[in-house]
Amino acid sequence: MNPPPGADNDWPSAIGLFIINFGVMDLLVLDFLKERLPPERFAKIPEHFKDRIDLIKEQLNQADCPVEQRARFEEFFRRLERFRVLRNHVAHGLLLARPVEGTKNFIVTLSLPRDLDAEGAVVPRNLGFDELVAAVNELTKLAEEFKRLTDAG
Repeated sequence: MNPPPGADNDWPSAIGLFIINFGVMDLLVLDFLKERLPPERFAKIPEHFKDRIDLIKEQLNQADCPVEQRARFEEFFRRLERFRVLRNHVAHGLLLARPVEGTKNFIVTLSLPRDLDAEGAVVPRNLGFDELVAAVNELTKLAEEFKRLTDAG
């Protein structure tokens, strides 16, 4: 899914596009599983995205896949994990404006509530706008790659 004109310059549009693109990826995963699982097994599909990905991995391990295709799937899953973590960050984060030290400027980030008092956090995760826009574009490409890997597109 390509962003509409101007959507790469505001937080609500970037967040919305990320969530929509992640939803597209989730739908592709569900379609893949629906085609390969018996209806009674699909009716009991796991609730969490990570568990559905694990189910795909299980299906691939049972299938007779060429080594090259298996390697491409492994690389795909490795790249996808970053977006799964980022999706949770976006879904549970808050927009936060922080002053830039030594200036009168502010930086806006998407931060998790537990990171607002970063004193106790090991590494606070503050998602910047440019990083989010880049992630939207990468996630779109990743969904297209999944379609190619699964012959769905």
